[in-house]
Amino acid sequence: MTLKIITDQFKDVQLYVSGSSSFGISNELNEPLTGRKWEYELLPVSWEEFEDHHGRLVAEQQLENRLLYGFYPDVLNNPGSEREILKQLASSYLYRDILACSEIRKPEILDKLVQLLALQIGSEVNYNELATQIGINKETVARYIDILEKGYIVFRLGSFSRNLRNEIKKNRRRTKQQQEIDFVEEKDGKITGWEFKWRSKTAVRLSRTFTETYKADSRIIDRSNFREFVII
Repeated sequence: MTLKIITDQFKDVQLYVSGSSSFGISNELNEPLTGRKWEYELLPVSWEEFEDHHGRLVAEQQLENRLLYGFYPDVLNNPGSEREILKQLASSYLYRDILACSEIRKPEILDKLVQLLALQIGSEVNYNELATQIGINKETVARYIDILEKGYIVFRLGSFSRNLRNEIKKNRRRTKQQQEIDFVEEKDGKITGWEFKWRSKTAVRLSRTFTETYKADSRIIDRSNFREFVII
């Protein structure tokens, strides 16, 4: 409300408001400042920024650490203390901000859900299965995952569909012929299928059914060429 009053009463004053809690910002600023603000989303450090700072050789030597510990600024600035920093971030941000600003009444359920999701990174997630393992209903799982996504803890990749009955099916990463595709990207009307390997084998190929049906390009990404995927 203070920001609203300043904005309305002092037309020549511009305010820059920042914060690390997406929940706090969205809950407290959105309604009072509707029509009075521009929002900017500050994303994590990118690979390109990391490489520009350290140089390509050093950056690539850090690839495995970055896949494990991510690009949170405090993590990057304190090599060797990644585990401790991430634990502190989890306890202070995940439980303080998310629990305070959302209607989660049982933090132990949130903790179990985060652990289960961590064990299924890159795999298809079944809400019914998660609900059974935790002992809650599917609707609660969906609501908690939505909260985690809004807090930038996880993000979901939706299924791909062009309404072709015998191709990629809803809530699946597999073609009807049970051929898995890691990631499907559509850009400017062109579809590309991506397969990710830590160490690629020359025999790896994407489903011919998929590439022919959608006239799609196919890309195999591993340690030797990952820069073409992560650098714009």
